[in-house]
Amino acid sequence: MSASPEKSELSRAEPSSNATPFQRPISVAPVTAAPVTKASVEMGGFFHNVDGGGRGWASVLGAWMIQFSMLGAVLSFGSYQTFYQDQWLPVSSPLRIFPDPSLMPTQRTIRTQQSRGLAPYSSLWNFCEHHQAAFDSRLYNQKAKVMALIQPESRSLGVFGGFLLDGGHWRWTVGGGSVLFVFTFFMLSLCHPGQYAPIILAQGIGMGGGLGFAFLPVTGLVAKHFKKRRALAMGIISTGAAIGGFVFSLLGGKLFYSNLGFPWTVRVSAFIVLAACIFANLLLSDPKVSNVTVEQPEAVLAGEKINGQHQPKEGYVDGMGSREKAETAAATPSMRNDTEVTSPDPEGLADDIKPHKPRSMGQMLRDPAYLAIISMGFVVSLGLYFPPFAIQSFALDHGIPSGLADWLLPLLNLTSVLGRTIPNWLADRYGLFEMYIPCTLLAGVIQFALGGATNSGSVVVLAILYGFFSGSIPALYFPMISSLDPDVASTGMRMGVACMPVGIASLIGNPIAEALVGPNRTWWHGLGFAGASQVVSAMLLTFAWIMEKKRHRT
Repeated sequence: MSASPEKSELSRAEPSSNATPFQRPISVAPVTAAPVTKASVEMGGFFHNVDGGGRGWASVLGAWMIQFSMLGAVLSFGSYQTFYQDQWLPVSSPLRIFPDPSLMPTQRTIRTQQSRGLAPYSSLWNFCEHHQAAFDSRLYNQKAKVMALIQPESRSLGVFGGFLLDGGHWRWTVGGGSVLFVFTFFMLSLCHPGQYAPIILAQGIGMGGGLGFAFLPVTGLVAKHFKKRRALAMGIISTGAAIGGFVFSLLGGKLFYSNLGFPWTVRVSAFIVLAACIFANLLLSDPKVSNVTVEQPEAVLAGEKINGQHQPKEGYVDGMGSREKAETAAATPSMRNDTEVTSPDPEGLADDIKPHKPRSMGQMLRDPAYLAIISMGFVVSLGLYFPPFAIQSFALDHGIPSGLADWLLPLLNLTSVLGRTIPNWLADRYGLFEMYIPCTLLAGVIQFALGGATNSGSVVVLAILYGFFSGSIPALYFPMISSLDPDVASTGMRMGVACMPVGIASLIGNPIAEALVGPNRTWWHGLGFAGASQVVSAMLLTFAWIMEKKRHRT
């Protein structure tokens, strides 16, 4: 048999002169498949950047602008609530301004007044309202408020946004949410004093709905662009909400009472949101996945081309053609076992390149690690926002000067920006669980320590530390959820479902902690409840970590 011009490099041993082709000893050299690189996935005009690139970082900027403008405007509601109570709805208490829990974007954080003529909406709210008059008015001072909580409405719509993201319709979702948010923001400027329903319609339903459609898809897009630096990228975009809430709160607090007035202050804010949303929608993009899967070691033996180079066919040894392949394989059953194959994708990047069928809801909910993490999201949100809500009132109760107490919340919010980036950067290097568990545990321990703080220095230090470690909790939540999805095909669905328990717990957590503080100002009751929720959350994370390790071992 004549030697083929495409003589295989797999066989390097010289056969004996008397041996037939079917008796020749086969010596197989180690085979190394081509690594997964940028070039190896540029196929058919499609390009999937497995770890960011220009498209990925442009999407990070676009997602940051969405969170800065839309979520930041929602988080600035405290300044609006103060204006409504003082100027437009002076007969109503903070509870009565937004009595329906499903439309309530913030906790009641300003001085209470006697409510008139409106029936309670739920037993929980009725209970909290019953105890509200017993609280010192400083607890509801505007300066002691949480900037805001994401509306439960937006959390609920995040489920639908997640499904649309997985279906490839994210651009319609984000674009439609942006239009709805900007339109209702401008409509808010047309409201007049005493018009309760238009404010609810614009700020409660319209803006909340627009945010709900846009928030989760942009977060999921960033998760799909990155693998090795996913936590850092998602941490960066989460800083937009904190910075935006600070900017829009400052804008409203200063300009509502100026010559500009409420209508034009709202319009200025809406124009800022409009510009940010336009640029964000232009910058956002999805990673395009090739319909050609990455070659595996078997493809190397099958004669396919990798990086432009022809590879030998399976069974093609010392000039044997494909016709003899079956007989050769039968005569040399150990060929494949003797072949040393190294992985072409040691970092697992092919998981994000190969198209996969999205997992079903049933498969997702049977994952014990996923269930543990969304349970953690519910438990941790019960106490996550209580220290920012009460830190200044707590400080005043302990004799700290009001001038210093006024700075505690800004300090806490500013350090939370660092907490949303540094732990995420470290998580990409050392692991998500390795960072998430200690940060959550330390946030709970700091709340316990805050209950025993009695002087200015200790309160300031603990507020700064809590801002840092608590900032990492929401920033690492979505990266953790997306890390459980190996093929990223159902990332949107996973994130959408994970939003629901967080929204419910954010709504009920602070009223429970407030009731525990009680009229006797027993702060350690409320702080103990909030701290315990975070310690239990760290335990749930540890359980999820064990389940993940067990799954990888099997």
